[in-house]
This record gives sequence, structure tokens and C-alpha cells, in this order.
Amino acid sequence: MLTTLVVALLAIIQAYALYAALYTYYPMAGALLGRFRPANEQPTPDAPPPRLAVLIAAHNEEAVIGGAVTSLMQQRYPRGGFDVFVVADNCRDATAAIARRAGATVYERFNGGGSTKGQALAWMWGYVRQFGYGGVVVLDADNQADESFLTTIATELGRGHQAVQGIRRPKNEDAGGTAGLDALTELCTHRIGAAGRQRLGLNGPLMGSGVGYAAGLFDELILSTGDTVVEDCEWQARLALRKIAITWTDRAIIYDEKTSRADAMATQRDRWMAGRGQVAREYLGPCVRAFFREGNLNALDMAAYLTTPPRILMLAMLGLLFLAALAGLPGVWPALIWFLGLAGFVAYVFLGLWLDGAPASAYRRLGLGVLHLPRFTYNMVRSTWKAVSGAAVKWVPTPHGNGARG
Repeated sequence: MLTTLVVALLAIIQAYALYAALYTYYPMAGALLGRFRPANEQPTPDAPPPRLAVLIAAHNEEAVIGGAVTSLMQQRYPRGGFDVFVVADNCRDATAAIARRAGATVYERFNGGGSTKGQALAWMWGYVRQFGYGGVVVLDADNQADESFLTTIATELGRGHQAVQGIRRPKNEDAGGTAGLDALTELCTHRIGAAGRQRLGLNGPLMGSGVGYAAGLFDELILSTGDTVVEDCEWQARLALRKIAITWTDRAIIYDEKTSRADAMATQRDRWMAGRGQVAREYLGPCVRAFFREGNLNALDMAAYLTTPPRILMLAMLGLLFLAALAGLPGVWPALIWFLGLAGFVAYVFLGLWLDGAPASAYRRLGLGVLHLPRFTYNMVRSTWKAVSGAAVKWVPTPHGNGARG
């Protein structure tokens, strides 16, 4: 009886590993298709560009907020066509003063306790929404915008797209192996996950910053956001259920500070995974039902995202099963299956680098990042366990200290 249960459990684990690999790798087909057969370019809209509200939530970000606001003031977009708003959320430093000097309108919030990014933005939006903007752009305090960023976002919104996610590129990828590993994971998320899904007609991810919304949609989303610590993941699920497309573009570029400290990355992943757990508990059932009742493929893709492990844990599962097959462990499927799964992950990473046109230095950073994989894997196991067990995780801002690109 015990042997039967062990074999059944092993079969479930193996099926789950293959399911996770299939979910991770299938956008590669779309990414390659987009490379060799790009989708037809949409015409430039005739309507005048929308007036944009750029929103930034900041908590003790004096080291980086000046660079973020300055990059917006240097946009090619007409200066009268956008305003920059910063909520200095429970700040105890010079964030508010620096943001004002750089040209932003600043709202200072002191609520006597902790809060999430979504709550801070919702509070500020309560003041800003009355000014009648046509579009809303959300950035993080450590972001710096390419000079054409707002123009690209406005063009896509003018084409009728309600949610537009730009590409986030690292501004400090040379800051050690942890930052390089963080940059690599996001590169693959964009160049394969987002681009591949877009070419296949599916939604890409919302990533919390570097994203623009039609003002009406943002108003609905922000004013009805729950207590989740990952509002972007919650909104992605809600848009999937409503069949609202998320448009991804690599022409809207944001430079983002990657986490260079392993402890800070661990805390960040704790928050991300806990938030994914929150979203899964609320939206997994509705997404599955939406697929079976309506044939909603974006809802199906979202359900898969909520039920698959982080990529590094999938890689660990594939590696352990490959070793178990080589050792002849009873009940383990042939080693060739797991070898192909591991080879698929190598192809996934190198395809992302190739599609990004990564220089030789990126491949050297990849080698350095591999040295950090054991600790990163351990941290992701811990974060995933916290999420599955429903452990409480408070929203803690990721520390930033890199005010300039380079």
C-alpha cells in the first residue's frame, strides 16, 4: 500500500514538473515567430496625444527619486502634455524636497503605519483624478525613463489599447552577481514571456512599473484594489477575466535598478510570492471557470501562472528528477525526458539573450550569476513555502541606492 502511494505521489510530482516546463517554454514559439514574422505595425493614431498623469510612489527614496523625475522632465513628449506626481509615503528623509526641486508635484502622506504601494497610489489618485487626464503612467522611484518612453506609451493608448506595458531594462546590471541574475530573469520575462505571448495573441504580464493605462481603466482598478502586496498581479488577473488586452512594447523603455543584495532580493521575493498566493486564493477559481465557460485563453494562462512554481524551482525539480532517473530510482520516468527539460531551460535563457541582442558581457554576467543560484534557489523555496502556507508578509520597500544609469 505504501509503495503504491509513493509511486502515485512520484507520478504527480513528475507530471507537475512537466506542466511547469510546458508553461515556461511555450512562449518561446511566439518569441521566435515574432522575430522572423513580426506582426503588422498599427497605424499612428490621428487623435491628439492624451494628457498623461505620471504617478510615482516613494518611501524614503532620496537616493533615486531625483533621477526618476529628471528623466521625465527630459522627455520628448510635449511638456504641457503630462504632469509628474509623487506620493512621499511616510517618508523620513528628503524624498519630497528632492522630487519638488526636480519638477514633480508632491503629496506627502503620513498615515501612522505601514502601507502598500497600491494604497499609496490610491490615496494620491484621490486628489489627481479630478484633473481630467486621458492616461495614467505608473513608475517606481528607482526608474529612469528613456526619452521616448512617454511618446510610445501615449501612441499605444491613442491606438485604443487600455493597458500598455513597456520593457524594463537594468540600469545597474554590473553591480554583482545578484543584480546580474535579477536582470537575467527579467530579460527572459520580457523577451520570451511577454513578447512570445503578445505574438500568440495573449496578454503579457503587468510588472508594476513602466506601464500606462487609459485613465478610466486605471480609475476602476486603483479604487477597487484590495490589500494585496502585488497590485500588478491582481490587476493582471482582473484584466484577463474582463478580456482586456495588455499590450507589451519594447519601444517604451524604462531603466530599473536591479536588486544587488541577496537579503534584499529574498525579502522582495517573499513579498512577490506571498502576493501571488493572495491572488491565487481569490482569482484562480474564477480564471478556471472563465476558461471552461467562455473559452477565455488569457484566463487559462493566468490560472497556469498562479499554479506553477518560480522558474528556478522548476529547474531544480527537473535536475533532481534527471539525477533520480540516472540512479535508477523506481517509478521515475526515463532520464531522456528530464534531460530534454533541462536542455529546454538552457535554450530558454540563451534565446532570451539572443533576442535581446545581448553583448558578450551579458554572457559573462550569466556565468557569475550561476554562482548565486544555490542561495537564490533556497530563498525561492522559502518564499514559495510561505506563500503556500499563507504566512503573513508585510509590504517592505526594496532598498535603492543607485541614482544614475551606468
